[in-house]
Amino acid sequence: MPLDFVMAVANNPECALDNIGITVSQIGSDTFPHTHRYLTEAQSDDFLNSIT
Repeated sequence: MPLDFVMAVANNPECALDNIGITVSQIGSDTFPHTHRYLTEAQSDDFLNSIT
C-alpha cells in the first residue's frame, strides 16, 4: 500500500470512509441513551473524551 494513501487515510479517516459509502455517527448519551444507563452523563462524556 503506498505511503501517501496511508497518510491520507490517517489524516482524515472520516473522509476516507465517506468516500467508500460508510457514514460515521457520533456516539453520545443523546444518540444512544440505552448504552449509558449505568453511567451519569458526566461519566459517559469523560469516558468518550478519553478514548477519542
